[in-house]
Amino acid sequence: MKRISIILCLVGLALSLRAQVRVNGWVKDSISHQQISMVSVVALTGNRQPVAFTQTDERGAFHLALPEGNRAALLSFRIIGYAEKRISLSQFRNGQTVWLKEEATDIREVVVKSGRIRQRSDTLSYSVAGFRQKQDRSIADVIGRMPGMSVSENGTISYQGKAINKLYVEGMDLMGGKYAMTTENLPAIKVKNVEVYRHHQPVKALKNIQFSDQAALNLVLTDEAKNVWNATLTLGAGCQLQSGEGDAFLHQVKAVAMVFGKQRQSLLMYKDDNTGKDIRREVVDLAHNSKLTQRGNSWLSDISVTSSRLKANRTSLNDTRLLAANWLKKTGEDRTLRLQSTFLFDKSVGSRQELSTITNVMGQPMIEEDYQARKFRREWSMEAQYLMNAPQLYINNVAVGAINWNTSAAATVYDGLTVTQCVKPRSRFFGDELKVIKKTGENKSVSVSALFRHHYRPGLLSLLDGGQERLNLTKTDFLAETGFRHKILGMYVSYTARVDYERQRTEVTLTERAQEELWHIDGLLTPSVSFKRGGVNLSAAVPLRLSHYVWRQQRQDRLYADPQIAVSYQIDACTDLDVSYRHQHSPYDFNLVCGIPYYMNYYTLRQGTGQLGRLVMDGLGGSIKYGNPVTGFFVNFHGNYSIIRNMPLFAFSLVDNVYTAAFMGRYTNNDTWNFSTGLSKAFGFGKLVFALDGSAMWRNYDVVLSEEVNRCRSKYCSAGIKISVMAAKVFSIDGNSTWQWSRQVNRDEPSLNTACVNTFKHELKLYFTPGRWQLEWGHELYHGGAEGMKASYFSDLGCKYRKRRWEVSLSLNNIFGTDKYESIYIGDTSVSRTVLSLRPAEMIASVRFSL
Repeated sequence: MKRISIILCLVGLALSLRAQVRVNGWVKDSISHQQISMVSVVALTGNRQPVAFTQTDERGAFHLALPEGNRAALLSFRIIGYAEKRISLSQFRNGQTVWLKEEATDIREVVVKSGRIRQRSDTLSYSVAGFRQKQDRSIADVIGRMPGMSVSENGTISYQGKAINKLYVEGMDLMGGKYAMTTENLPAIKVKNVEVYRHHQPVKALKNIQFSDQAALNLVLTDEAKNVWNATLTLGAGCQLQSGEGDAFLHQVKAVAMVFGKQRQSLLMYKDDNTGKDIRREVVDLAHNSKLTQRGNSWLSDISVTSSRLKANRTSLNDTRLLAANWLKKTGEDRTLRLQSTFLFDKSVGSRQELSTITNVMGQPMIEEDYQARKFRREWSMEAQYLMNAPQLYINNVAVGAINWNTSAAATVYDGLTVTQCVKPRSRFFGDELKVIKKTGENKSVSVSALFRHHYRPGLLSLLDGGQERLNLTKTDFLAETGFRHKILGMYVSYTARVDYERQRTEVTLTERAQEELWHIDGLLTPSVSFKRGGVNLSAAVPLRLSHYVWRQQRQDRLYADPQIAVSYQIDACTDLDVSYRHQHSPYDFNLVCGIPYYMNYYTLRQGTGQLGRLVMDGLGGSIKYGNPVTGFFVNFHGNYSIIRNMPLFAFSLVDNVYTAAFMGRYTNNDTWNFSTGLSKAFGFGKLVFALDGSAMWRNYDVVLSEEVNRCRSKYCSAGIKISVMAAKVFSIDGNSTWQWSRQVNRDEPSLNTACVNTFKHELKLYFTPGRWQLEWGHELYHGGAEGMKASYFSDLGCKYRKRRWEVSLSLNNIFGTDKYESIYIGDTSVSRTVLSLRPAEMIASVRFSL
């Protein structure tokens, strides 16, 4: 790894020697001498390949940056209504005026279409009208069609295979990380363009100083949608068409009011739904930009009533209510105040049969469960933010409070035993984070930050023997940091000093009460350097950490050095290359240290190592991304390798139906390879978008069988294809297929290898949209897994009639009444075969008003 780091540094320094050529000028009408805005200025190679893009501003001016060595030979100037003009780059002189001649277009012979994607510097602009189809409702539906972008099942938006770090509306951040409330409820017809800010640095004071490989989205609204209240009200009712689980009477209420402007923005929402629609995801933080969202996981495992491989409207037997209020006001130049509050109530039921083969216990015993579960989620959260984001001063203070009263219960048959499950993984949280960055000179800045978090998790768990476990966890931590940055020899050099304090306490009550506490204080000094030259960005840091840990009678004092380096190279306007390496020491989590035995679920007993320790991690990653807005072609490839050393090794056993993990006093290393790729292409015909994606992962780890260590490997591959096309003016098709393959291999005992599991999912939607009508016919097919497993097929029919202000619809879901879904899942410690009960055939009628 040291050799790799040296090579990366040499490569970065070699690339940094490249300079940048800047081209600027004016574009005017050759007759009237008036400036022409929105002219596409494209730098081309000798074989007409684009190198860089921009557009003229309202004054007709343009500025174009060309990395030296890109073989740019021509400048092309194009806009509808004028003849294209090309000028040799060798003959062009900065500041000169380019004169365009008007050119008439015979529409009877030539159809002229404006581009659906435009680029200016690091900003891509997607025309919503160029990708929106008649059946699309929310802007999320349209973003999912745009090449280079994707929207996952939980609402996360990714550009070129990486999740975005911000979503703005008219340049303002109303939702923070919970941006699904905007993308799922903002009508697509209200949005004019979707802008992608590549290499987005949200802090203006750090622009061109601290570099980012993430992108942000900005939604540009139509003129009619700005600074006015837009409201929708949806009322729906229905019933089950066959006997089944869940509510026989179905209802749907959705009231949304929103206003977006340059000075204030607000989104108010109430939803009440038991039709299976997953509205819970809208209150999840999808960006994770703040440390306040990093609250750790509960030590208790909740009861599952759904499947991640099926859509929520198939598996979720729910009754969900969501109330949200979001408000943002610009209080001055570069200053905003944001308030956000959400309340979620969700009752879900489910019936599940599961047969698990335990692969890390000799003899591979099986556990059979059959349960009917009922889950309640009652969660409230509130967030307040004051932000001043000026070029010279950045102040950001965020306060968050959250509380839940979650409960899960199930009537379970466990290997013939009747058991009553009950889990109460409650949570209370409060935190505040402050960041201040002040520029003290042209190339100097100082920063101060502080963070406080307090998290209390009281839990209750019923056990296999009829007893109860009470598990109360408390975690309090505080962080304070200061830094100084200045410029030397063209490089930004910074020094930060930080102090971390954290105290964790657990109280476990089984037959008697036991307590443990772990606290630590860390001091960090981090020198770092970053610079940008031409298309090369390089950043490197070496955090030095002095840690003091106290647990029971043990004390541990260590000094760590965690070097990290990142290099990004913008080869041309279309292509980016990123490489990074990181070495990190991470002390054991409290649940890994805790010497008190505790139950994670009603039959799984766990105990930590009973001693302090640390993990040592090395990670090497890289990506290459190509996106050409002229051709609508986007492709990306990501790969990374990580190794974790000094992991405690546990032996597992199943005695009297209790599954127990015990530390062996030995350690092991795990390593993981991950690769993913994506390709998408937009065509001019029928708004056609075609996409391919794939991923592969394998992980090497150790398993203890009869006190012998066996080296194992988990393998996973997936591939997908997606197509969207408007085949005719009134007919369009959406289709996708995915394939997943997994296997667990025991490299020391091949006889214990699992069989390969192949699963397939196919989805096809047909839309017929004559006039004000919309007819929809959807198909879903799931098959594969293992021999003897039944395929699951779903068919849905929908009919809608629209007017400008209202819409009526009728839906028939799961018309063939598929009521079971069989799946098989291969994990590190078990192979599980599951039969899950589904929503029955249903009918829902609704009316929607736009106010």
